[in-house]
Amino acid sequence: MYGAEHYIGYKYKDKRAYIISYEKYNYEDANLFCTDKGYALVPFNNRILNEPTKALCFDTGKGCWLGGKVANKCAYVDVRGNGGAYAHACDQKEYVLCWSKLNSSAFSCATSASAAARAASAAAQPTKALCFDTGKGCWLGGKVANKCAYVDVQKYNYEDANLFCADKGYAMVPYNDNILDEPTKALCYDTGKGCWLGGKVASECAYVDVRGNGGAFAHACDQKEYALCWGKL
Repeated sequence: MYGAEHYIGYKYKDKRAYIISYEKYNYEDANLFCTDKGYALVPFNNRILNEPTKALCFDTGKGCWLGGKVANKCAYVDVRGNGGAYAHACDQKEYVLCWSKLNSSAFSCATSASAAARAASAAAQPTKALCFDTGKGCWLGGKVANKCAYVDVQKYNYEDANLFCADKGYAMVPYNDNILDEPTKALCYDTGKGCWLGGKVASECAYVDVRGNGGAFAHACDQKEYALCWGKL
């Protein structure tokens, strides 16, 4: 099993699911990482800076492998350039971006009573995201220690971030002294995204600031930032 559970998952426009790895792999192992989970490498094409590839690979500063190989050169989103897919030595280790259609059997949620209930709830309330079954239980965003996290690709002020989470039946991840534990570290700090955490005093709110050491800093609540939410499985 390649990187079991060590990835972040995203649903995009109710059409496809994407996962991006926490760890780096050479191109051959990147292919295996995807296929091991019932996914495939996102193929190279001339629109790789469309969403969500742009948000996941370029805007985060991570870069990632795409499907495409000629001799010993492989397709890679290079954040040092303009984001185009460059020929990159296949033995280099980089992050992996995989995708799959949502109607794949890999995303059946009817594997347990609780999962089936979530699927039924999501169908009744389209604003809620579905929980995808990976064979390791259900996840939204990244799954660590039977807890799920969900990160949106849009930014919100603190009040709207609270509403974003609540609308999906989640809550903002609370501020505490362990905010650089996983998966908060991987989702908010390592990606370079930063995100709101639960905590407000007057007009300042708790925020993971990637410009510092990742601690939760007081940040003007009217600023627009990414929202990090969680909920029990």
